[in-house]
Amino acid sequence: MSKLYKLAIIGFGNVGQGFTKILADKYELLNERFGVDIRIVAVCDLYKGSIADPDGLDPNMLISSIELDGNLKSMDAKNVGWNAEETIAKSGADILIELAYTDLKTGEPALSNVKQALRNSMHVSMTNKGPVALAFPELRDIATKNNV
Repeated sequence: MSKLYKLAIIGFGNVGQGFTKILADKYELLNERFGVDIRIVAVCDLYKGSIADPDGLDPNMLISSIELDGNLKSMDAKNVGWNAEETIAKSGADILIELAYTDLKTGEPALSNVKQALRNSMHVSMTNKGPVALAFPELRDIATKNNV
């Protein structure tokens, strides 16, 4: 039996799309070799739209939608239009993939997204260095307190 991991992706630019393509291409390998079922349950992007489905979104359809329309607005999903805060709170994801824009002085909005996810007992993976550079002790404490 595979271990299910539900992902929410905040930010769906080149990195988010590339990550999604890799997950689509390597899904069977990851399942067979490591016994993991990795599903994207939410994608939220300020410009491309926001969709969520607790049963998972087809990664190939996510990429196709971007390639055809430049956004996610034509995709069918149980939930649409959530902002980042709602996506983190309501998606049911186990892991936040944080790829949003980061202001170099404040770490925002990524810093708030990471804090919220950690407080909601979600693991976090991010490409942004800003939140860690500006608030590592606080993030570590929140993660430790929530066992993530």
